[in-house]
Amino acid sequence: MMPRRGVALLILVAEGSQRIGQPRQSLPVRERSLIRRAVETGVASACRPIVVAIGAHSEVVRHELQLLPVMIAYSQRPASGINSSLRVAMEALTAFDDIEGTVLMLFDQPLVTASALNRIVEAHYVTGKDIVASEYDDVSGEPLYIGRCFFGEIASLNGRHGARPIMDRHLEHVTTAYLDDAAFGVDALD
Repeated sequence: MMPRRGVALLILVAEGSQRIGQPRQSLPVRERSLIRRAVETGVASACRPIVVAIGAHSEVVRHELQLLPVMIAYSQRPASGINSSLRVAMEALTAFDDIEGTVLMLFDQPLVTASALNRIVEAHYVTGKDIVASEYDDVSGEPLYIGRCFFGEIASLNGRHGARPIMDRHLEHVTTAYLDDAAFGVDALD
């Protein structure tokens, strides 16, 4: 097993949607908003620090995150896609020299647990792979672990494809961890 250093958690929230009648970030799931649930899941995991990238509906999100131990990164262009959020979150992580990677998590996967996030990190340690994608419903995606060696590539991405292009370019560095709890995302309701 590899020696362990810190692993951060980036929770991506910056894109906005109101097609379901209210900001998706504030939708209640089991008596808590989606964003609050995602951050509390992160706090219960082994990942530190926790960076939350926000943009659209930032007032709603800031209110929900009061008193939680997170760093907030503001995307100035949330409408330009998920990679705008990734860029600002990656910039925030540059302040931490002692992390070897980060888990990228979408705020709107309410069934993802702290245990699931920890399993992704453990899969990195066991396999030595620098990309560990969640596997569910015959797809792979978020939440996923990205090693520090890919931070520069992540920060330079544009558009709405998230880390997918990096996964596709570096298949030899990719493994998966089966997480059936990641299969449900609220975006299916949009």
